[in-house]
Amino acid sequence: MGNQTDNKNKTALLSSSNTNESLQTASEGLETQGFTPAGFLKTKPGLEQTAGNIQRVKTQAARQTVFRSYTKRYGNNSSTQLARHLQQVQRLPENIISRDPYTDEAAAIEEAKTLAAGWMKPLVEKMAAMELDHLKTLQQVTEGGKVPGIDNKRLAAAIDSALSKKIGSALKTETLDWLVANSINHADQVIEIRDIVGLALFEPAFIRLVKNFGTLIQAVRAGYETTMSSKTIATDKDKNSDPKADNENRRKATETAYRGTQPLLDKLKEITKGRAARYKADDPKAEDTILAALELETVFNAEATLGSPDNARADAANAVGMDKSIEWCGAFVAKSYVQSELVDKMVKGFPSTERLEAFFHYDQYLGTEPKWIYDQGEWKLLKDYQAQRGSPRKWTGDDVISAQGKSGDLDIRPGDVILLDNNPNKRADIEVADSTDPTKTVKKTIKYSEIPAGAKIVRVIEGEKADHVQMVQSWNPATRELFLIEGNSDGYIIDKDPAHPAPAGESDAKRKKREDIEAATGQKLTNGKDGSHVAVGMNDLADQPDPKKLAANRSARVYGIGRLSIVDFEMQTYDNSAKKPAKPPKTVK
Repeated sequence: MGNQTDNKNKTALLSSSNTNESLQTASEGLETQGFTPAGFLKTKPGLEQTAGNIQRVKTQAARQTVFRSYTKRYGNNSSTQLARHLQQVQRLPENIISRDPYTDEAAAIEEAKTLAAGWMKPLVEKMAAMELDHLKTLQQVTEGGKVPGIDNKRLAAAIDSALSKKIGSALKTETLDWLVANSINHADQVIEIRDIVGLALFEPAFIRLVKNFGTLIQAVRAGYETTMSSKTIATDKDKNSDPKADNENRRKATETAYRGTQPLLDKLKEITKGRAARYKADDPKAEDTILAALELETVFNAEATLGSPDNARADAANAVGMDKSIEWCGAFVAKSYVQSELVDKMVKGFPSTERLEAFFHYDQYLGTEPKWIYDQGEWKLLKDYQAQRGSPRKWTGDDVISAQGKSGDLDIRPGDVILLDNNPNKRADIEVADSTDPTKTVKKTIKYSEIPAGAKIVRVIEGEKADHVQMVQSWNPATRELFLIEGNSDGYIIDKDPAHPAPAGESDAKRKKREDIEAATGQKLTNGKDGSHVAVGMNDLADQPDPKKLAANRSARVYGIGRLSIVDFEMQTYDNSAKKPAKPPKTVK
């Protein structure tokens, strides 16, 4: 009799039709009478009565709350039986039950099948809102390969990313593997995981991803680099040396390399956007390969201006914030780099040859160039940091160019910056009254000895120093021809005449030079009419004067060639103070 009475009391308690609170009160009553909820639920009356309580709760959200309150209190075995019954009577949808953190493995497997088809971003966001035990159950069945018919690796990466977001844990090696493997075909999903996890926790993935992209880019560039570094000139059908054909072959290799690496570079930029040390891979070779690809991109940025030169001067000036009326050769090179996301702080010295030379030597010409970088909680000299990364700025001076130009043994890449010395005389940039409008002034460069009275001296240019900035378009060590592209020039421009006649009065030597430049650039060219163009040209490095024996009537010479660091493309935290800053930055980018 006692058992029958107790069961009646138990049934009455569980028949309470109120909400979460009454259900919990009923359950507590059962415990005080010595009954185990799990045992009771195994009986049909107990299961039906408990399910009936939940069914009578008016809203779906409230029913879910009651169900979860019960399962948290009485555990997995009891809740599984209850969940199955509720599913059968269709008062709680399957997705509500399967989301419960205490459902069994079978339920987790079914939920994983449903989740696997979702888009990455909402999928991870949804999982990041789940309870921790629930996520861990999903992780166990997914990583254990217990969910057939889905991409287990993708779902495992999503679950791990959600856990990383929730508890600040490091991404698993398997997740890093997935991110690397899918960075090409599914870069959008990699980016979505990056954004949800956050830049700090995603850092190990960045390291591996950048290194992988460097390896992929290098594989594409391998044949190109072999072709471009060759000191053998191609021959014609009669086995005679044919420099024109050689330059044409090199141009084809350049275009093939650019087309092959650019999609990789574009994806790498998307994935690393927002990361301070954007291209850091802890692998100097990989980082240098990426730098080479960025440099090649700047060449094609510059070449694009050849076909639409009308706004070149204004666009170049705007890129570096300089006066549109002054010489713009350096600004043109800077603008081509800015298009490849060179950090704005690094372009300040480009409009001046003196400042640009100082930049490559880590000197501060006007004190505006970055000198310090904030790394790992302290200020470091930018020069030291770039060296530590294995990517110091490079400078090849006129002494090396003169000594090694004849042999072609020079490390020169497309996109390197050329400083040219045109004039041995001391000159000055001046500002004088405009003869057509006395209320205005104009700027011009003249011999220092010819500065008129009342002129304002803006800049003094010493003799035997660089006075013009160009960009390396390509380098042929076999012919010693250094092909270039430049702004503020009277060099060769695109010939828009379909007949392409030879320029009037062109000598055989000039014809050969033009044809070599045409072959190297893939363009039909003609002479520029004045110094206002974007143009292409060539410097002969086999004929560079010894800087110790410069003659007064010498022709233009290559004063130096500079190469930037991969760090110059990274939006890190910089400071241009002369002395080491005493305090950390207010905000670290």
